[in-house]
Amino acid sequence: MKSFIKKHSNKLTIITACLLLVSCGDSVETKENSMDFHHPLKPYNWLLGKWLMDERIKGLHEDWKYQENGTFIGKSYYINNTTADTVLLETMTLKVVKDEIHLCPRVVDQNAGREIDFVLTTDTPDSLVFVNQQHESPNIIGYKRKDDEIFAWTEGSDGYETTRVDFHFLPLKSTEK
Repeated sequence: MKSFIKKHSNKLTIITACLLLVSCGDSVETKENSMDFHHPLKPYNWLLGKWLMDERIKGLHEDWKYQENGTFIGKSYYINNTTADTVLLETMTLKVVKDEIHLCPRVVDQNAGREIDFVLTTDTPDSLVFVNQQHESPNIIGYKRKDDEIFAWTEGSDGYETTRVDFHFLPLKSTEK
């Protein structure tokens, strides 16, 4: 046996290295793909990625990432065209709480810095609607996917009038190579 190993040690080293590379290659996954197949947020992974507001409001971005703790973390920010400064507008967490899916935005300079909890009330493979009737405004936050675009909206009522604000996001194409 020793003579076999000595005679074929280079071949064994190459085979071992190849097996290690192949086995490691199978375990390398993006965070989106590493999500458990049965994870409650898996159907909504179409939110993940970097999104840019259409031409109406240049510089408005919304980014979503999957976190290893099982949540989606999002942020909305504006890039000032004049100064190139990035201004954070809000952070969002999409998470499971007691078998319900919650969207929890935290808007800069609002609600004393607290997250506001919205509960998923309507979902389809291409849309999500979250509601919090106790919140002053908005009471509803929605996302709808159409092809490779996302249409988001907020709705709120002050008791007299209902206001809706629409957002149209396009996927941000990476310029990195």
